[in-house]
Amino acid sequence: METQSEYNKRYQAGRYAKRRNPSAAPRGSLIKCAECGKQVFTGGPRQRFCLDCSSAKDRARKTKWARDHKQLPNKEAVSARQVARRENGRRRSAARVSRRGTEPSMLWTAEVSVPFSYAASKNHIWTMAGTHVYSRKESVSFRDDLAAALRKAVNGRAVPGWLWLDIFVQKPDHKGDAVNVVDLVCDAAKDATGVDDRWYSILRLDWEIRKTDPMLWVRVGQESSEPMRVCALCGEPRTFDVFMGAGRTHMGRECRDCRRVSMRAPRKDGVVFFDDRQVVELTATIGGDDDTIGRTQNGVGLSRRGLLAAAAGEGETL
Repeated sequence: METQSEYNKRYQAGRYAKRRNPSAAPRGSLIKCAECGKQVFTGGPRQRFCLDCSSAKDRARKTKWARDHKQLPNKEAVSARQVARRENGRRRSAARVSRRGTEPSMLWTAEVSVPFSYAASKNHIWTMAGTHVYSRKESVSFRDDLAAALRKAVNGRAVPGWLWLDIFVQKPDHKGDAVNVVDLVCDAAKDATGVDDRWYSILRLDWEIRKTDPMLWVRVGQESSEPMRVCALCGEPRTFDVFMGAGRTHMGRECRDCRRVSMRAPRKDGVVFFDDRQVVELTATIGGDDDTIGRTQNGVGLSRRGLLAAAAGEGETL
């Protein structure tokens, strides 16, 4: 049974709560949400909404504040950063050593063979019935069988990066083209490995005529076990760890080297900053006249005085 002292405490607490907010209900009371009418138990004397409505109102409040206090970016600075990114990407791409003529050193390979059929030819895959275009069942079945064989042979070793294909076609006659099977083989390899076919390179494509039991041989392999991504600025395939947000759901498309240049892009004077040690000629605007050429060797910018000194041959930098 409740004592007089406990009753007095509870009574005074209720009086103070109503004095602060006349419509307040004691904690744990059953109320109706002021927005949707749903009955909920209160977590405090000032609660008026259910959890869902409270979260929605909080999001609306934050959105309104962000809209009212939006800071517009400096268009000139953004444009200058974009110019710096593109220019640096072109320069890095031109300086990169070409892969032309290099032979891959395979880390792993997987080879499979399936009975050959002209259903694998791209000329046989698609057909029409009236105005409807569809793929033939035998071509779909051939691709599925090849994908299943490749999936079992690869055994999960493929990662995003260069995937080399070696294709050997045994044709029953000389009426079809061996190169016509490339599309279906690439589709099957993509289904089996999960690597997008933009990474594919044909190591070899050969053929022979075999009158009995012709086969299609496909070998796939990769040079590295590290997943790779192509930088959108310089075009160089690089490992995930050099991209912003690596390991997260959304990974950046610009490598750290190119992004470092973009963050050092100019804010004024038309000066373009680069992060390498090479001498880069830069056009600067001094007093509204585009007649000064500045130079930098250490990746730092030139002041107005330094630009004038550089144009005079003194080479003063900050």
